[in-house]
Amino acid sequence: MADVNTPGTGKAFLAGLHEALRSYDRDDVLAGLALLADLQVTQAQLRACPALGLGRAVRAVLNAALDRLAQRDRQAADLLVRHFVRGESTAHLVRVHDCSERTIFTRQRQALAALAQVIWEAEDAARLSGPLSESQQAALAGLPPPSFSRLFGVGELLTRLKDFLRSERGCPLIALEGMGGIGKTALARTAAEELVREGCFGRVLWITARQQFFAWGNIQPVERPVLTYAELCEELYQALQLGSPLRESEAGQELRLRQALSREPTLIVVDNLETSRDIQAVVAGLDRLARPAKVLLTTRHRVAAYESVTSLTLRELSREDALAFIHYHAGERNVPAVLNAPLDALERIVAVTDGNPLALKLVIGQMHARPLAVVLDDLATTRAGAREFYRYIFRYSWDQLSPAARHLLLHMPLLDARGAAGEELAAVSGAVAAAEFWAAVEELVNCSLLNAGYAGGRLLYSIHRLTEYFILSDLVHAEKT
Repeated sequence: MADVNTPGTGKAFLAGLHEALRSYDRDDVLAGLALLADLQVTQAQLRACPALGLGRAVRAVLNAALDRLAQRDRQAADLLVRHFVRGESTAHLVRVHDCSERTIFTRQRQALAALAQVIWEAEDAARLSGPLSESQQAALAGLPPPSFSRLFGVGELLTRLKDFLRSERGCPLIALEGMGGIGKTALARTAAEELVREGCFGRVLWITARQQFFAWGNIQPVERPVLTYAELCEELYQALQLGSPLRESEAGQELRLRQALSREPTLIVVDNLETSRDIQAVVAGLDRLARPAKVLLTTRHRVAAYESVTSLTLRELSREDALAFIHYHAGERNVPAVLNAPLDALERIVAVTDGNPLALKLVIGQMHARPLAVVLDDLATTRAGAREFYRYIFRYSWDQLSPAARHLLLHMPLLDARGAAGEELAAVSGAVAAAEFWAAVEELVNCSLLNAGYAGGRLLYSIHRLTEYFILSDLVHAEKT
């Protein structure tokens, strides 16, 4: 455990931290605790998301520190969370841990000192990072506003992604693939920001191809055309201040773009590539524009088949990461119904959402005014905002499928949820032509609607829990009516 005399964990700081934990749900009190509110890590939370407010920013720092403490000492973090966040009494903790009240108080003081040390380590790291230069600020100005204050379960993937983007060798086109709502845009933004801070890129050109986005229960349309390669070049011209490309041939446009891109280390991000009118043409064009520029794509539909692309797949959160995600975002949005829920209720949320971050946010956001049972039932039967959520994640991909792929997907809920072999898929779907069947399988895998993985030496196929709900409640119901 940390010593109370360690810098940053003296008596005054410990007292302030104790008061913050006792006032965990009181934004006004948290905002008035200068020892925590004035920390650079707290101010960084506010800069990343000004709408948080100072009290919620302090709580976000507490949540992040509790999560980091849990990685070092799960029992210490659990004791603090149980008592201060969930409000479990000392008497209850005495019974749970089968020890004396004095022992509980001793462990709590030790855990508090350890938590203070974790926070101060983060503060030291924030101070060492220093302020951004004007050029770095300019490079980051083109990034979309963050929709998150912290990422979960992507540390290893983020490291790999940054390694690919830093490398001068290898493929200059990197793709982040995964189903809707899984966090591809958030991960891409984080990688871009961190690489700019490291000095790897002096410029980021962010091009959004999405037609709509999901914001805590509501679909928000975006007024922008479906992306073509010509429109991509036009956006790059504007971002690089090259005037209008209309009077130049495609070859002339590309030559001028390559010349402009070569003047400064540049990262091009194309977000939501799957909405492009011609993905192949866009990818081929970006390959011609790359070198020395790097290109990062985010897409629901797989592009690994293109030789010029290196793909990384973002998957749903593990049980542990999903629970941490729920706790963190419920604290950030101050949703007592979630913060005070028993573990089995939180595990129900994880089971229904299958660890999809966007689905988890949907449940947390709706629990401000609705019981958990009602929210989960809505998610499983696509009523109210949940219906729009499903359509946001799945409907676009469904509309693009061939009849054979649709037919196969509709039969997936009949198979073992743990996965089924190809011959089982073919049998249950009544496939006649082998070539058509395997083309449908490949199509579904490429659209992130069908998972493929090895288990026990066999290649098995399965569907995400949310995909199953979408099939049973939206598609099957529509066919019956």
